[in-house]
Amino acid sequence: MRKSLTQINLRASAFALACVALVGANARAAALSGVNHTYSTGGTVLDQGITSPDGTKATNVISFTPVVSGAFTTPSSLSLGQFQVATLPTGKETDYNNTPFTITYNPLTINGSTYPSSAAPITITGTLTGAITGNQSSVVATFNAITNPVFTSADGTYLSTLSVLNSPLALVPASAGGITTVQAGLVTTYPSPAGSGGGNNVPEPTTFAILATAVVGFGLRQRLRSRGAA
Repeated sequence: MRKSLTQINLRASAFALACVALVGANARAAALSGVNHTYSTGGTVLDQGITSPDGTKATNVISFTPVVSGAFTTPSSLSLGQFQVATLPTGKETDYNNTPFTITYNPLTINGSTYPSSAAPITITGTLTGAITGNQSSVVATFNAITNPVFTSADGTYLSTLSVLNSPLALVPASAGGITTVQAGLVTTYPSPAGSGGGNNVPEPTTFAILATAVVGFGLRQRLRSRGAA
């Protein structure tokens, strides 16, 4: 009977410890919602691969409007800026043949902490392919995989990952307003224990303290019960 009670107590102890650990991890994971970000972007369409139907060089009629000052709270989608398609004269056509473009995402603050101005921005690249004819467009923007999509706050508390949500992205023709917003997604986590950015939830020091106290308490209880039985 005594052995059975000991086994029951040990199982109860293990269950209690697991519950405490789970509560600590969930509390830390919940803290990742509501992280405030401010940012700006930049962008340009390069003057390459832009031709008339006869193959001669043509004037670029697609521009990029960046975000001067943006803000959002994670988890959230955000605008990286807008492609603007202008109208060509009737009967005129401009072709885009894998014309490269570049967009930069520049973190400004993360939860009130200023992002280092010396840190490199997140660079997004891609190409434009298709034609602008009059006020119509068949141009599609295709985004390359982001080489370095992860950035960390200045104090190392937050680790964020940026991704483009729509690729390929058909550009809206001038007849429909000519403005196409580039949408991105951003997820903020805590760094993994190894610092690799895996976003694992690590129990806080208070959680470890609770676990240690629980272990000591259960150990003393078992020792007192054994002495009483003796």
